[in-house]
Amino acid sequence: MKYLIAICSLVASVVTADAAQRVRITRPAQPPAHPIAIVVLLPPLAVMYDIERRRTCNDYLGFGGPGFDEPLKPGMNVLPPRCG
Repeated sequence: MKYLIAICSLVASVVTADAAQRVRITRPAQPPAHPIAIVVLLPPLAVMYDIERRRTCNDYLGFGGPGFDEPLKPGMNVLPPRCG
């Protein structure tokens, strides 16, 4: 049993000594996405989301709008959702 304790303490001291000598290398943070890419990609993604939520009646982001949180009126020029 004494040998087991001696070996464990030896291994623990070697591991802590090795950890103290390690050098951490960090990479600089990546720059944010290019603003032009956001301007180009946002409108098509918004249109795809709107068509998908009207096709499936699943407004999972909770934007609401005509047909979701208010009734459709006869003069409204909107794509009605396929609910019900």
